[in-house]
Parts: sequence; C-alpha cells; structure tokens
Amino acid sequence: MFRRDVLDEVGGYDATLIAGEEPEMCRRIAARGWLLERLDLEMTRHDADMTRFGQWWKRHVRAGHAFAQVSSKCLADRGERFWVSNVRGNYFWGCPLVWALWPIQWVRLLAKTRQPLMASNLLLSKLPQMLGQLMYLRNRRAGTQSTLIDYKPHSPASADQGQTVTS
Repeated sequence: MFRRDVLDEVGGYDATLIAGEEPEMCRRIAARGWLLERLDLEMTRHDADMTRFGQWWKRHVRAGHAFAQVSSKCLADRGERFWVSNVRGNYFWGCPLVWALWPIQWVRLLAKTRQPLMASNLLLSKLPQMLGQLMYLRNRRAGTQSTLIDYKPHSPASADQGQTVTS
C-alpha cells in the first residue's frame, strides 16, 4: 500500500523494468526522504504457480535480469549501489571456473538456512540469474528494450483478459 501523493511524486513504477519494479520504486521513494514501513503481517500471498523445472529456471533468469537492470538504473540515476552484491555474486558463482567451490558454498548456505533444499535452490539459481544478467547486458549494448520473461502457464481464458471486442 502506498500513499497516492508519494506515488505521483516519484512517477510510479518504471515501465521499462521487466521485474524488480517495486524495490526500485521504493529506492526512489526513500531517496526523496519518505519513510518506508514494512508491517510484520501477512497481507497477501504470492502464487508463483510453478510446477516444472523450466518455470523455475525462467523465473531465475528473470530475477537475474532484474538484478542487473535495477542495479544499473540505481547506479546511473543516483549513484546508489543497489543489488550490486547480488550481481557480483551471480557472476562469480555462475562462472564455470568456480564450480569446484560449490560444495563448500552449499555447506555455508546450509549452515545459514538449515534447509538442504533451500541451500540447493540458492546455489543452483546462480546459473540462470547469471544468464539473465548477461541477457540484460546484451540487450543494453544492442540498444534494444528487454521484454517480459514469463514463467507462468497461461490459459486461453486468461490470455483474453483485458481485451475489448467490439462488433
């Protein structure tokens, strides 16, 4: 939930971002001196609707693209180093030259999370996230606008939503 006057002041969400638009907008809000407050209450549930590995992979490609795009935007707009450590970590752990260190990193992540599946997810996600970052860089160098990386299945009914048919 946002105050309308604050949204208007910062120009709302950045439509050029394919993901990560809320954290980026919150950074602009904070840069204007507004206070951001997070309530420790569940207010909604996010349904990622992922049932296949390919969906998981695409979601992390999208996340990597968001890390690179938002990090680049924050650095260019305000000199702010937002998500820079995420970007660097994805490049480092996604690089084949350091894959031999993955068992050590997995043990470190397991010690932090105490959940083997989560530790595995965090480590394996570095590969698609690095690919998403490389996709962003390729598009940026080519001067092309990135498009949405969609990972959810769409039913024919949901594809028609929002379209008006006139006769």
